[in-house]
Amino acid sequence: MVSQPVASARPRTGSGEEIVRVRRLGLLALISGAAAVAQTGPPPVALESGREVAGSAATPGEAGLVGCYAIATRPGEDLAITLRPTGFDGEVRVARGALCNANAVQARRAWTGAQPVELSLPAAGGRYLILVMRPAGAGGGRFVLTARRNGAEVAAGSETMAPPIETAASAPPPPPSGVPLSARRQLMLAQVEQRNAQLAEQAEDRRRQQEAQARAEEEARIANERQAAEIAAMQANQPDVGALIVGGFRQGFNDGIRQANEAARIDQAHNQRIRDMEAEYRARQDAERARVAEAQARTAEQRRVAQQNMAAAQQRMRAARQQQAAAQTSSSGGTRSAGNRRTPDPPQVEMIAMLEGVVVCPLDEDRAGLFGASACHGPFTSVAGRPNEASTMNQACGNNSNRTARDLGTYGNNRVWGCGYGINPRRSGSPNIDQAAHFGLTIPSRQTFRCPATTSGYCRN
Repeated sequence: MVSQPVASARPRTGSGEEIVRVRRLGLLALISGAAAVAQTGPPPVALESGREVAGSAATPGEAGLVGCYAIATRPGEDLAITLRPTGFDGEVRVARGALCNANAVQARRAWTGAQPVELSLPAAGGRYLILVMRPAGAGGGRFVLTARRNGAEVAAGSETMAPPIETAASAPPPPPSGVPLSARRQLMLAQVEQRNAQLAEQAEDRRRQQEAQARAEEEARIANERQAAEIAAMQANQPDVGALIVGGFRQGFNDGIRQANEAARIDQAHNQRIRDMEAEYRARQDAERARVAEAQARTAEQRRVAQQNMAAAQQRMRAARQQQAAAQTSSSGGTRSAGNRRTPDPPQVEMIAMLEGVVVCPLDEDRAGLFGASACHGPFTSVAGRPNEASTMNQACGNNSNRTARDLGTYGNNRVWGCGYGINPRRSGSPNIDQAAHFGLTIPSRQTFRCPATTSGYCRN
């Protein structure tokens, strides 16, 4: 309720309230409100170290308050609150104020059931209130409250308070026991408590400002020292221009000489590689010429041997025919002619299968000669030439002008050509050299010929 301004007020007796003369309506309202609160608010219970007093929430107090405690602190201390409930929901608060129901909440923490709850904050000095609250409709239970300042335990249920800090305003001495407090005295107590809180907050603010200023000054000092060190390092590392020019010229001259020497060394190495390549090429040419000459000599020898073998075979064939004719003439199984002369029976000729003669040209590089030439090995002779030229293959087959060698494909790492005539497996040497068997090749496309077993030359049947 708001009253109208009055010029004066007369004191009333018998109610325990002393009304002072005031000139402002706001101060009168403040005094009346404080008196009303003082008459209804419960006093807090002081906290003392080393004691734990169990609180009860069986019957809720005013506005759900079930416990109110007070503790005095000094600026810079850490205030830690621990509450252990036994099965009811609630909230613990830390506030500043003179009475349990006239305060300003600084921090709060709720809990559920029997869950322990902890709450901590940095103290600014002066007295703090610790309030245990229970919401509407919550059940009852018990709890144990413990407060710690910088680790020193202060349990609920103490009979005395910690001494006030030196900068706090001094409160008037309490009245004798049993004497009720007047509204003015309670207002003064509230003002003293509020002033103490303001002084503690101001001291904490000054302390924080001093710490921030000290940190800023320290950071500025470190930054200045770092900048000075960087400037000194830059000045110490600043090169002499003249020495830099001379050093640069000397370095460039040395680099030029070094590059010239490196270029000369590279040229020498390149020329040496060219000479080595030329020597290697000449050596390969000499080796190839020697190999070709050797192959030609071997071919000539094989041709000579083949001609000798062919002449011997023909001689043997003629002798065999003569013997066979003489035997048929002397036998009685001959036929008689019209002049009563016996005609000899034709000789029995044994026919055998003869596989087609082939030319084998290895394709590996280490066996190839100059300009890709390779030694191609045929049933008649071996020649040096390219493995894809038919003329070379015809020469290896025996200069057969009637038929042209045919390409049978590649087997393994060898190019194979067919000569178009059979070779006698019972004879060796030219022109019956089986090069496929010599190289271990199986060639399905080889033709098969049937000729007399006495054939020593080309079998074309």
